[in-house]
Amino acid sequence: MESVHGNLLLGGMSLDDIDAVLESDMGEDLTASAHWCGHAAVDTSVAHCLETGRRYRLELDDGRTGMLVIREMHLGDSCNDLVLEFEGRSPLK
Repeated sequence: MESVHGNLLLGGMSLDDIDAVLESDMGEDLTASAHWCGHAAVDTSVAHCLETGRRYRLELDDGRTGMLVIREMHLGDSCNDLVLEFEGRSPLK
């Protein structure tokens, strides 16, 4: 597992300052495989901008980028948090 920080690009806009946790089937090497997944919590006010099954671009502060698909969204522990469960669709490079 790796904790990361970055932005999620949504076409013409972006969700900035997102903290996420990523996992890979290749152990710690997230750049070696497109088979990674993760989750992040965002404010519920952006729920109308997000869709399950749609591709988004994740840009991390360390310079890595990758495409992902949101597979599930649900309320978090706080009623203001929307948890995004996602799968990678390209290696993080």
